[in-house]
Amino acid sequence: MNSQQDIGLKRQAEDTVDNLRSSDESDVSAKKRPSPPITPLSVFNQLYGNPKFNATAEGPPHMLEHTVSFQFSGKEFSSTAPTKKKASQDAAFQALKYVASKNVEGAETENMTLDEISKLLLSKPATEKARVAPVIPELPTDSSSPAGRLYMFDSTLTFNFASSDANDGSRYTCTVTKDGKTFTGRGASKKAAKHDVASQVLQAFYSNFPASEDSNSSDLQLGLNPTLADRISSLVEQKYSDLTKNSTIALRFQVLSGIVLERPNDAFEVITLTTGTKVISGDHLSLLGHAVNDCHAEILARRCLRQFLYMQIEEAIDNGSFSNDILRFDPIKKKFSLQEGCRLHLYINTAPCGDARIFVIQDQGSSAGNDPNPNRKSRGRLRMKIEVGMGTVFSQGRSVQTWDGIKCGERLLTMSCSDKLAACNVLGIQGALLAHFFDPIYLDGITIGTCFSLAHLQRATYGRYEPGLEPLPESYRMNEPSFSQPSRPKGRIPISKATSTSLAWTKGWDFPEYINGETGMLLDKRISKLSKAYLFGKFKSIAMKLSDHVSKKVQDADYYCDAKHLSIDYQNAKVNLEKAFAKLGLGTWIHKPEEQNLFKLGEKGPLPSESNGKSE
Repeated sequence: MNSQQDIGLKRQAEDTVDNLRSSDESDVSAKKRPSPPITPLSVFNQLYGNPKFNATAEGPPHMLEHTVSFQFSGKEFSSTAPTKKKASQDAAFQALKYVASKNVEGAETENMTLDEISKLLLSKPATEKARVAPVIPELPTDSSSPAGRLYMFDSTLTFNFASSDANDGSRYTCTVTKDGKTFTGRGASKKAAKHDVASQVLQAFYSNFPASEDSNSSDLQLGLNPTLADRISSLVEQKYSDLTKNSTIALRFQVLSGIVLERPNDAFEVITLTTGTKVISGDHLSLLGHAVNDCHAEILARRCLRQFLYMQIEEAIDNGSFSNDILRFDPIKKKFSLQEGCRLHLYINTAPCGDARIFVIQDQGSSAGNDPNPNRKSRGRLRMKIEVGMGTVFSQGRSVQTWDGIKCGERLLTMSCSDKLAACNVLGIQGALLAHFFDPIYLDGITIGTCFSLAHLQRATYGRYEPGLEPLPESYRMNEPSFSQPSRPKGRIPISKATSTSLAWTKGWDFPEYINGETGMLLDKRISKLSKAYLFGKFKSIAMKLSDHVSKKVQDADYYCDAKHLSIDYQNAKVNLEKAFAKLGLGTWIHKPEEQNLFKLGEKGPLPSESNGKSE
């Protein structure tokens, strides 16, 4: 055999091997990606997502009859069969027939085959589907991520990432374009940004999507509608962006809070905005009322509201009518109140520390948003924040800390934010001093971002002490605010990126204040307008202006502690609340040393900031 024949045979053998290899690869590829069979459940999943089945079985072990049912568009579909698989397929087929009969005019679906129904539903253009789809698709409520669910509906989308230098902790942005509309998500990581933008797309194109991984599906059925919650959260986040846009202070918050005023004409306005996660160190407690003890965001928001109310009273007095568009005066009670139709909504981007939050972290796997262990002894207990530490501990032991004990090294204790919000639902958010001028002011709604659980929030803020409450003074009551969650809540940034600096702003201030949470003073070491001393000065000034409506004893109260104790109804309600906690075995309310309240105006100390928070 000559060399040319050898070459020819060699090439022929190589071609044969290549053909065989190509054939083998095709076979393997085909085996890896088989065409899925068309079943009622696969068609339903493609259109509306995985249904949440309820399954039961009856009969002897060798002849079980399985019944499978699920809810869809307000209607229950069920089927009974020898296997759960067969029953679920039959139930899904019933649902497809129902959708086809409702969505397609003149469709006679009773005798249609699955192939005919699937072609009828799957072949329609997107615009036509939207036009003829009175049935609202219901998406699955399992624990899969927003990005994973979006991929189930549209696997052709492209996620584009970019770095972000925003002050809100969002290190990355992710953009997606669908049907000509571009969506942008933000997050501390690429994964978080991707999930954020996926949630937006799901909300826009597929209704009823529960966007947050930190909430359970049943938690979305709340007193406040999600649209209002989105409106409140976006207003607060936008106000934060506006206030920090030109700031030279590096501020990366973990917790953002604000109070939104709702007016009768459906107008909403942010009136306070705060950030922060720190409490004062015992070394910096002030005997002059100059330090802000608790710089957690929601607590600062409450103090900012008090500053706002003082400014509103001054405006109402100065205009001669004792009223404005927010406040009105009752000459019989000799007290102010909010105008009819004005409501206050508190926003916090994550659940408040303490009883409302701690068990959400542990029970994230619980179903339906219910507390899986409601009778555990740990539920409902009063908890305390510890200086130079994270988290909360049970409240126990004596009810008052001592000044010399703290100065000798005992760690300062501060009641948790959950406990303070619980107190606000009995005593009002205005505090003891403003109770001389107001009937109790209660929050109408609370909007929470991440770590949201309706069961834990309701228990923490009012449910736990209700059985122990005795009759309250006139005008006081146990308030039950509505709770809601935005459709796209933004979580906290990592602990290592947080700061000890807190931002505080009230409507009427030209600039926000920046407070060192560990010292309770402004960054330039002046005292804050939220300090006890400054607010007490406001109180004294207004008490003199209202001399015809305020008792002489209150006007003459030179000491801060005396002015608070003279608010009799408030103090009685407070004692009632603390006794209720103790009676139910929920712990002891811990008070800071009384020495810090034994001050009067005019005592020497750093002057208040008169630059409306201009500490930049």
